[in-house]
Amino acid sequence: MTRNNSIVSGRAARLLKIQFTVGLILGTFFLIYSGTFDGLSAFYGALIAISSTLLLRRGVNRANDLALTEPKKSMGVLYFGAVQRFVLVLALLIIGLGILKLQALPVLSGFVLAQLGFLFNVRDRSEK
Repeated sequence: MTRNNSIVSGRAARLLKIQFTVGLILGTFFLIYSGTFDGLSAFYGALIAISSTLLLRRGVNRANDLALTEPKKSMGVLYFGAVQRFVLVLALLIIGLGILKLQALPVLSGFVLAQLGFLFNVRDRSEK
């Protein structure tokens, strides 16, 4: 049984493309209507979602590797990954909003809309 251990293969790569595209579109929208700083703020929000996706993919790969030999440890990896993603998102939001003083609406819009890429990915998977 061989499988590709790349962090960005298959569905993950498609999801990352969707999230990146959403970030670019929203960043461009804010850039045109609110200025450069808001455009960068929106793209930063999308980058938070992309970072979370990369961390999720890494955890899923690790859990899959352990699933056959150590199922309980595999579940632990998934739970720990969820905590890691929560902490990562919180830390990046604190950095963006608190330290870098980015605009809240564009940052949160970029994050939320890029996260909606998960819905498109899940919907696509359920239709097949």
